[in-house]
Amino acid sequence: IDDVDKDKRVAVLKAFFRKHDSPLYEHADYVVKVADEYGLDYRLLPAISMQESGACKVIPNNSHNCWGWGIYGGKVTRFASYPEAIETVSRG
Repeated sequence: IDDVDKDKRVAVLKAFFRKHDSPLYEHADYVVKVADEYGLDYRLLPAISMQESGACKVIPNNSHNCWGWGIYGGKVTRFASYPEAIETVSRG
């Protein structure tokens, strides 16, 4: 994928995250980068975050976990940052 197509994808994600007032807005470029590294559609993680947390608006405190990753019963998986969470969920 060339830089122009990558930039279009980042712009699409930024518009999506802005529309939904998501804290992932600042990480749109990283979502695209990591999706490319793992051979994922760049829209997958944003779609899961939308379903699981309204694009990160309703998440456990201090978790950076917008994807419901490892959250069940009383267990909550917490990440130190959104980039760490993006990387872990993409890899998984």
